[in-house]
Amino acid sequence: MKMLTPIKLGPIELRNRVVSTAHAAYTDFWQAGNTGERYMAYQERRSEGGTGLIILTAMHVHHSSQIPGHYVYEAEDIAKKYQQMSTRVHRHGAKIIQQLFHFGVQQKSDPRDDWTPLWGFSGTTSLAGEVSHKMSDA
Repeated sequence: MKMLTPIKLGPIELRNRVVSTAHAAYTDFWQAGNTGERYMAYQERRSEGGTGLIILTAMHVHHSSQIPGHYVYEAEDIAKKYQQMSTRVHRHGAKIIQQLFHFGVQQKSDPRDDWTPLWGFSGTTSLAGEVSHKMSDA
């Protein structure tokens, strides 16, 4: 049965083809000051159960993507959590990757506290009629 045989994904060798895809679970993991224990234990159980690859819940890559109820990581805080998470998941043989996310022009800027403009790959207009700030290559 191929499902349980190893496979290479680029430079990464997975122990099998069982993948836990990104899904919203314990999203307070990204909240600064939260220990993240529930989410780490949740992912560790997947590794213990034999999952080959774990894809973490989508993480906002920039504060311009933040809306109420969504947390944007703080670099120092998340680095410690990632170290702990990867140690726990790797201990049982799974690999782990992070899905990255930005709302872009799929939201409105007014729910955010800082009123920063929407960011997009181009100066596209959102469905709400708001023109986005064009992101640069820098």
